[in-house]
Amino acid sequence: GSFTAQYTPFEDILALVEVLQAARTHLWDDAQSKLRVILNAPRLQRLRLEEYVRVVTAAEVFTDFGEGFTGREATLRGAIWAQTREYYASFHRTRISTLVTSMDNDFWQPYPCEGGISLISVQELRPFLLAASAAADDRPSLAKLLFKHTGGKAWSQDPESGDVVNPFASYQDALRAFAVQKSRATKEAMDAAELRSSPPAAPGEWPQIFTGSTLKAARLMGEYLHVMEAMKTVAHDAALGLIQVFLCYVHAVALFIPTAPPGSIYAS
Repeated sequence: GSFTAQYTPFEDILALVEVLQAARTHLWDDAQSKLRVILNAPRLQRLRLEEYVRVVTAAEVFTDFGEGFTGREATLRGAIWAQTREYYASFHRTRISTLVTSMDNDFWQPYPCEGGISLISVQELRPFLLAASAAADDRPSLAKLLFKHTGGKAWSQDPESGDVVNPFASYQDALRAFAVQKSRATKEAMDAAELRSSPPAAPGEWPQIFTGSTLKAARLMGEYLHVMEAMKTVAHDAALGLIQVFLCYVHAVALFIPTAPPGSIYAS
Protein backbone atom coordinates (compact mmCIF):
# COMPACT_ATOMS: atom_id res chain seq x y z
CA GLY A 1 0.00 0.00 0.00
CA SER A 2 1.00 3.60 -0.36
CA PHE A 3 2.13 5.72 2.60
CA THR A 4 0.39 9.05 3.06
CA ALA A 5 2.09 11.51 5.41
CA GLN A 6 -0.27 12.96 7.99
CA TYR A 7 0.45 16.42 9.40
CA THR A 8 -0.95 17.45 12.79
CA PRO A 9 -2.82 20.74 12.56
CA PHE A 10 -1.21 23.63 14.45
CA GLU A 11 -4.34 24.05 16.58
CA ASP A 12 -4.01 20.46 17.81
CA ILE A 13 -0.40 21.09 18.82
CA LEU A 14 -1.42 24.15 20.84
CA ALA A 15 -4.16 22.14 22.51
CA LEU A 16 -1.65 19.42 23.41
CA VAL A 17 0.73 22.00 24.91
CA GLU A 18 -2.12 23.39 27.04
CA VAL A 19 -2.98 19.89 28.27
CA LEU A 20 0.65 19.21 29.20
CA GLN A 21 0.92 22.56 30.97
CA ALA A 22 -2.28 21.84 32.90
CA ALA A 23 -0.87 18.43 33.85
CA ARG A 24 2.20 20.20 35.30
CA THR A 25 -0.04 22.44 37.36
CA HIS A 26 -2.15 19.55 38.65
CA LEU A 27 0.98 17.54 39.48
CA TRP A 28 2.50 20.48 41.37
CA ASP A 29 -0.75 21.20 43.25
CA ASP A 30 -0.88 17.57 44.35
CA ALA A 31 2.76 17.69 45.50
CA GLN A 32 2.10 20.92 47.43
CA SER A 33 -0.89 19.39 49.24
CA LYS A 34 1.17 16.37 50.31
CA LEU A 35 4.06 18.51 51.56
CA ARG A 36 1.62 20.78 53.40
CA VAL A 37 0.43 17.75 55.39
CA ILE A 38 4.04 17.01 56.38
CA LEU A 39 4.69 20.61 57.42
CA ASN A 40 1.59 20.63 59.62
CA ALA A 41 2.64 17.48 61.49
CA PRO A 42 2.90 18.17 65.27
CA ARG A 43 6.21 16.32 65.37
CA LEU A 44 7.94 19.18 63.55
CA GLN A 45 7.49 21.40 66.58
CA ARG A 46 9.62 19.00 68.64
CA LEU A 47 12.60 18.92 66.26
CA ARG A 48 15.93 20.36 67.33
CA LEU A 49 16.89 23.64 65.65
CA GLU A 50 19.39 22.11 63.21
CA GLU A 51 16.89 19.39 62.26
CA TYR A 52 14.13 21.90 61.66
CA VAL A 53 16.42 24.09 59.54
CA ARG A 54 17.08 21.08 57.30
CA VAL A 55 13.33 20.51 56.85
CA VAL A 56 12.59 24.16 56.07
CA THR A 57 15.56 24.46 53.70
CA ALA A 58 14.42 21.35 51.81
CA ALA A 59 10.85 22.70 51.61
CA GLU A 60 12.07 26.04 50.25
CA VAL A 61 14.30 24.34 47.65
CA PHE A 62 11.33 22.20 46.60
CA THR A 63 9.10 25.30 46.40
CA ASP A 64 11.62 27.14 44.21
CA PHE A 65 11.76 24.07 41.97
CA GLY A 66 7.97 23.93 41.67
CA GLU A 67 7.69 27.61 40.81
CA GLY A 68 10.21 27.16 38.00
CA PHE A 69 8.42 24.00 36.91
CA THR A 70 5.00 25.63 36.57
CA GLY A 71 5.83 29.32 36.21
CA ARG A 72 3.38 30.10 39.02
CA GLU A 73 3.87 31.34 42.58
CA ALA A 74 3.61 28.48 45.06
CA THR A 75 0.85 28.66 47.66
CA LEU A 76 3.08 26.38 49.73
CA ARG A 77 5.15 29.40 50.79
CA GLY A 78 2.31 30.49 53.07
CA ALA A 79 2.36 27.13 54.86
CA ILE A 80 6.15 27.29 55.27
CA TRP A 81 5.89 30.84 56.66
CA ALA A 82 3.10 29.94 59.12
CA GLN A 83 4.85 26.76 60.30
CA THR A 84 8.16 28.57 60.76
CA ARG A 85 6.56 31.33 62.82
CA GLU A 86 4.85 28.73 65.00
CA TYR A 87 8.13 26.87 65.48
CA TYR A 88 9.96 30.07 66.34
CA ALA A 89 7.32 31.06 68.92
CA SER A 90 7.86 27.72 70.69
CA PHE A 91 11.64 28.08 70.32
CA HIS A 92 11.59 31.55 71.91
CA ARG A 93 9.39 30.52 74.86
CA THR A 94 11.69 27.58 75.59
CA ARG A 95 14.87 29.68 75.43
CA ILE A 96 13.57 32.41 77.71
CA SER A 97 12.43 29.78 80.22
CA THR A 98 15.85 28.09 80.00
CA LEU A 99 17.67 31.36 80.68
CA VAL A 100 15.46 32.25 83.64
CA THR A 101 15.97 28.79 85.16
CA SER A 102 19.73 29.08 84.65
CA MET A 103 19.87 32.46 86.40
CA ASP A 104 17.66 31.27 89.26
CA ASN A 105 20.00 28.33 89.94
CA ASP A 106 23.28 30.18 89.32
CA PHE A 107 25.70 30.71 92.24
CA TRP A 108 27.13 33.69 90.30
CA GLN A 109 30.70 32.49 90.68
CA PRO A 110 33.32 32.47 87.90
CA TYR A 111 32.92 29.43 85.69
CA PRO A 112 35.64 26.91 86.60
CA CYS A 113 37.83 26.46 83.55
CA GLU A 114 41.56 25.82 83.52
CA GLY A 115 43.37 28.42 81.42
CA GLY A 116 40.45 30.86 81.45
CA ILE A 117 37.46 31.19 79.20
CA SER A 118 36.23 33.59 76.53
CA LEU A 119 33.25 33.98 74.20
CA ILE A 120 35.12 32.25 71.38
CA SER A 121 34.79 29.09 73.50
CA VAL A 122 31.02 29.19 73.01
CA GLN A 123 30.36 26.89 70.06
CA GLU A 124 27.10 28.60 69.05
CA LEU A 125 28.78 32.03 68.87
CA ARG A 126 32.13 31.01 67.38
CA PRO A 127 31.14 31.09 63.66
CA PHE A 128 29.83 34.63 63.96
CA LEU A 129 32.84 35.88 65.92
CA LEU A 130 35.16 34.37 63.32
CA ALA A 131 33.17 35.98 60.50
CA ALA A 132 32.87 39.38 62.20
CA SER A 133 35.76 40.88 60.23
CA ALA A 134 35.12 39.03 56.96
CA ALA A 135 33.57 40.76 53.98
CA ALA A 136 29.91 39.93 53.39
CA ASP A 137 30.71 38.20 50.07
CA ASP A 138 33.26 35.95 51.78
CA ARG A 139 30.87 34.62 54.42
CA PRO A 140 29.42 31.12 53.93
CA SER A 141 26.10 31.09 52.09
CA LEU A 142 23.89 28.02 52.29
CA ALA A 143 21.86 29.18 49.27
CA LYS A 144 25.01 29.51 47.14
CA LEU A 145 26.13 26.01 48.11
CA LEU A 146 22.72 24.48 47.43
CA PHE A 147 22.39 25.96 43.96
CA LYS A 148 26.04 26.01 42.85
CA HIS A 149 25.43 23.13 40.39
CA THR A 150 22.19 24.54 38.93
CA GLY A 151 23.32 28.02 37.95
CA GLY A 152 21.46 29.61 40.83
CA LYS A 153 18.11 28.12 39.82
CA ALA A 154 16.18 25.35 41.52
CA TRP A 155 14.52 24.44 38.20
CA SER A 156 17.03 23.84 35.41
CA GLN A 157 17.90 21.37 32.68
CA ASP A 158 21.15 19.80 31.56
CA PRO A 159 22.24 21.67 28.40
CA GLU A 160 23.48 18.45 26.76
CA SER A 161 20.94 15.79 27.67
CA GLY A 162 17.98 18.09 28.34
CA ASP A 163 17.26 16.18 31.56
CA VAL A 164 15.88 18.08 34.53
CA VAL A 165 18.59 18.75 37.13
CA ASN A 166 17.65 17.38 40.52
CA PRO A 167 17.93 20.29 43.01
CA PHE A 168 18.45 17.81 45.85
CA ALA A 169 21.34 15.97 44.21
CA SER A 170 23.88 17.89 46.28
CA TYR A 171 21.53 18.91 49.09
CA GLN A 172 23.10 16.86 51.89
CA ASP A 173 26.62 17.61 50.66
CA ALA A 174 25.83 21.32 50.65
CA LEU A 175 24.54 21.22 54.22
CA ARG A 176 27.65 19.34 55.36
CA ALA A 177 29.92 21.72 53.46
CA PHE A 178 28.15 24.65 55.08
CA ALA A 179 28.75 23.22 58.56
CA VAL A 180 32.39 22.39 57.81
CA GLN A 181 33.04 25.75 56.20
CA LYS A 182 31.68 27.58 59.21
CA SER A 183 33.62 25.48 61.72
CA ARG A 184 36.98 25.54 59.90
CA ALA A 185 39.30 28.26 61.22
CA THR A 186 43.01 28.90 61.45
CA LYS A 187 44.74 29.49 64.76
CA GLU A 188 45.33 33.12 63.75
CA ALA A 189 41.62 33.62 63.10
CA MET A 190 40.73 32.00 66.43
CA ASP A 191 43.21 34.20 68.30
CA ALA A 192 41.95 37.36 66.59
CA ALA A 193 38.32 36.47 67.30
CA GLU A 194 39.16 35.71 70.94
CA LEU A 195 40.86 39.08 71.30
CA ARG A 196 37.81 40.86 69.83
CA SER A 197 35.33 38.97 72.01
CA SER A 198 37.32 39.18 75.26
CA PRO A 199 39.80 42.07 75.22
CA PRO A 200 42.18 42.28 78.20
CA ALA A 201 41.14 44.56 81.01
CA ALA A 202 42.73 48.01 81.04
CA PRO A 203 44.59 49.16 84.18
CA GLY A 204 42.11 49.95 86.92
CA GLU A 205 39.27 48.02 85.23
CA TRP A 206 37.69 44.81 86.45
CA PRO A 207 38.38 41.78 84.25
CA GLN A 208 35.51 40.05 82.48
CA ILE A 209 33.75 37.46 84.63
CA PHE A 210 31.95 34.51 83.05
CA THR A 211 29.43 32.64 85.19
CA GLY A 212 27.25 29.74 84.20
CA SER A 213 24.44 32.13 83.31
CA THR A 214 26.79 34.27 81.22
CA LEU A 215 27.73 31.28 79.10
CA LYS A 216 24.11 30.13 78.87
CA ALA A 217 23.04 33.57 77.63
CA ALA A 218 25.89 33.57 75.11
CA ARG A 219 24.88 30.14 73.81
CA LEU A 220 21.28 31.25 73.42
CA MET A 221 22.33 34.41 71.57
CA GLY A 222 24.32 32.23 69.18
CA GLU A 223 21.23 30.11 68.54
CA TYR A 224 19.19 33.23 67.74
CA LEU A 225 21.88 34.33 65.29
CA HIS A 226 21.65 30.95 63.59
CA VAL A 227 17.86 31.35 63.33
CA MET A 228 18.31 34.80 61.77
CA GLU A 229 20.72 33.37 59.22
CA ALA A 230 18.92 30.14 58.33
CA MET A 231 15.24 31.15 58.56
CA LYS A 232 14.81 34.49 56.85
CA THR A 233 11.03 34.51 57.32
CA VAL A 234 11.45 34.98 61.09
CA ALA A 235 14.78 36.84 61.07
CA HIS A 236 13.16 40.03 62.41
CA ASP A 237 11.41 38.13 65.21
CA ALA A 238 14.67 36.37 66.08
CA ALA A 239 16.50 39.71 66.27
CA LEU A 240 13.91 40.98 68.74
CA GLY A 241 14.17 37.70 70.66
CA LEU A 242 17.96 38.05 70.89
CA ILE A 243 17.54 41.55 72.32
CA GLN A 244 15.04 40.20 74.85
CA VAL A 245 17.49 37.50 75.96
CA PHE A 246 20.23 40.11 76.36
CA LEU A 247 18.01 42.50 78.33
CA CYS A 248 16.72 39.70 80.53
CA TYR A 249 20.29 38.75 81.46
CA VAL A 250 21.47 42.35 81.95
CA HIS A 251 18.43 43.13 84.12
CA ALA A 252 19.17 40.14 86.38
CA VAL A 253 22.84 41.15 86.70
CA ALA A 254 21.88 44.76 87.45
CA LEU A 255 19.62 43.58 90.26
CA PHE A 256 22.19 41.20 91.70
CA ILE A 257 25.41 43.26 91.66
CA PRO A 258 24.22 46.18 93.87
CA THR A 259 23.36 43.64 96.57
CA ALA A 260 26.67 41.74 96.35
CA PRO A 261 28.20 41.22 99.82
CA PRO A 262 31.34 43.17 100.80
CA GLY A 263 34.51 41.48 99.60
CA SER A 264 32.71 39.77 96.73
CA ILE A 265 34.32 39.85 93.30
CA TYR A 266 31.25 41.79 92.18
CA ALA A 267 31.52 44.48 94.85
CA SER A 268 33.07 47.72 93.57
